[in-house]
Amino acid sequence: MIRRAAGGIVFRWKGDSLQVLLVSARANRRRWVLPKGRLKRGESRGDAALREVREEAGARGTIVGAAGEVRQGNRLVRTHIEYFLIAYRGATEDAGEARRMKWCSPNNAAKLLSSGATRRMFREAQERLERAARQQR
Repeated sequence: MIRRAAGGIVFRWKGDSLQVLLVSARANRRRWVLPKGRLKRGESRGDAALREVREEAGARGTIVGAAGEVRQGNRLVRTHIEYFLIAYRGATEDAGEARRMKWCSPNNAAKLLSSGATRRMFREAQERLERAARQQR
C-alpha cells in the first residue's frame, strides 16, 4: 500500500537572513520536522502542502517550486511525500495545531531535522531554495 502525502519548505527573509520554518513533531515535541500530511480525497499535492502548512504552523504561503520527494515506510505501508518550496506570506488567524515552531537558517534547519531521509532531501533542495528565495526578495 502506498500513501501519498505533501509538505512544504516554508521560507522568509528576516533582514538579510534567509529563514526556514520547522515545526515540532506531533508524537514527540522535541523532534523537528517540516510541515506535511496525507492528501485528502480529490486534493492536489500542492493544495495539500499549503493546507498542512496552515494547519501545522498557522502560516500562509505561495508555492514557488518543487523541493523534492521522500519515500519512507516498511514492506506493508510506504509513504511518498512530495515537498514544495513555499514563500511565507504571513500568519493565519488560526494558531494551527499548537505545535512549537522555529525559524532558523537553512543550514541549522538541515541539522535539526529528525528524519535522515527528509534531511537528505532538504540538503539536495537547498540550492533551489536559495535561488527561489532570492527571486522572492
